[in-house]
Amino acid sequence: MDIDGTYTLQASPEVVWTLLMDIQTLQHSIQGIERLEQTGEDTFAFTLQIKHAPLRGSYSGNAVATKLEHPFSYHIRAEGEGSSGTFHAEWNITLTAHDENTVVAYQGSLHFSRINTPLPSHLVKGTIKVLIQQFFTSVADHLRTAS
Repeated sequence: MDIDGTYTLQASPEVVWTLLMDIQTLQHSIQGIERLEQTGEDTFAFTLQIKHAPLRGSYSGNAVATKLEHPFSYHIRAEGEGSSGTFHAEWNITLTAHDENTVVAYQGSLHFSRINTPLPSHLVKGTIKVLIQQFFTSVADHLRTAS
């Protein structure tokens, strides 16, 4: 399923890029993150606890950022598995200056497989959108407290 959207942050693309690449910011901003460690250059291992149905469960996996064009765009690929199934996600992230703000645009896809139980795609998409909104709200809060 395709998932895309935008979020505007009150900072320059340079500052937003730095936050989106900072492991400590990610640990504080990703809802349900239990473990996030860098395993190589732009490569991470994670464990994530999702509390929202229909994806409720614990997932472990790897993520890698590629095609880094500082501070304007990158590609992120993540895959993993957990008690509720397996997933593969890919997103292109673009940072665009707009006045004194940065518009973060994300466009990509998520493939989630659950053994013996089909998941309604509209519920999965809705849950992912909520998690993305929570992430960007947390990053925005971090920006407010840092300035």
